[in-house]
Amino acid sequence: MNLNFNDLGTAANIAFAAAIVIAVTLVMVMQYLFLRTLNLTLQNCREENRKMRPGRVWLNMIPVVGVVGMFIAVQRVAASLRAEYDSYSCDYGERLGLFATICLLCGIVPLLGTWFLMAGLVLGGVYWLQLSRSHATSKAKMESCRSVHYRRAMRLAPQFA
Repeated sequence: MNLNFNDLGTAANIAFAAAIVIAVTLVMVMQYLFLRTLNLTLQNCREENRKMRPGRVWLNMIPVVGVVGMFIAVQRVAASLRAEYDSYSCDYGERLGLFATICLLCGIVPLLGTWFLMAGLVLGGVYWLQLSRSHATSKAKMESCRSVHYRRAMRLAPQFA
């Protein structure tokens, strides 16, 4: 058996390139799913309570715009949820979303970047769960409100007929 070190280097380069392509693809898919959650959350807010149009979250897919745009999106989604649920006394995920974004951005710092990146991924995952739960809750509450208003309107309808 004859080992050629040039072949091993080429195989390692191909494996490394494949790993990078797979990692980038996974990040893009996760980013798409997260932005879809933001989009659906904003769509479930009433028009007058939205602080950002739902379609604008997709601008975060643009590499340079996404760095700054995520800070803006987190704050506007939180403000939209705050307007939608005025009676609740929580921060609507704003702090958690900002901490996650800051940690992910600090992931480029040498030596400590790995720790920031891991913290950002954990905080981002928790923020994502919180948003998807608020999305489901807002959808259920909207359906409940619609049915209450519909029943109330049907009770009053015979009086005006």
